[in-house]
Amino acid sequence: ESIDILYAHNNQLTEIPAEIAAATSLRILHVENNQLQRCDAALSQLTQLNELYARNNQFTELSQGIYQAPALKILDLSHNLCTTLPDLINS
Repeated sequence: ESIDILYAHNNQLTEIPAEIAAATSLRILHVENNQLQRCDAALSQLTQLNELYARNNQFTELSQGIYQAPALKILDLSHNLCTTLPDLINS
């Protein structure tokens, strides 16, 4: 069976595991309320990812892996520690 939605919120995750790239049918990922500091390139391999909810983490900057997920439509990074948004978000 394939996973379409993954709820991994309210844990103590410090990174998104690289193994998540194998979940090629993943459409929605909830990782709110963790200790995440960065998003790895694994997210760019999630070609079906439509929604990423990563609010209330420890992001200080946003990696391009977030923006390279081709189907991503909803990205919630509220309540993190970012002070700027990359130029890529404006294109």
